[in-house]
Amino acid sequence: MILTLVGGLWLMAACSSDNTPTGVVEKALKGLISGDVRAYTSKMIFDEDAEPEKEKEAQEDFAKMMERELAKQEEKEKVTDFEIIKEELSKTGTYARVTYKDVLADGKEAEHSIYLIKDKEGAWRILLFGSDKMLDE
Repeated sequence: MILTLVGGLWLMAACSSDNTPTGVVEKALKGLISGDVRAYTSKMIFDEDAEPEKEKEAQEDFAKMMERELAKQEEKEKVTDFEIIKEELSKTGTYARVTYKDVLADGKEAEHSIYLIKDKEGAWRILLFGSDKMLDE
């Protein structure tokens, strides 16, 4: 917890935790920007019921695919920065959506959302495919 004096009022702000939807997305996106694709894919979940070795295999396969696609990108298309806009949780707290804005090398900006699920161990994991209906659960 951080206390900050703003306009004569003390405000409390929570420190960013790695096990929050925003913390997971921040770490994943920072990894992508630095060229560490596995920092992103290690935060993903492909099948909630898969054996751990199958899940790692799926993460590695996806990382290889991402590396191939990123290698094809022109320099101006690469993400250089991002800003988290908002985090939304489902009613049960099982799903989350983190909306962010990214900035490309050519200065263009775009808004995106990443969907997450809380796994069996209570860790937030990025879903490959997400939808708004999860937030209505």
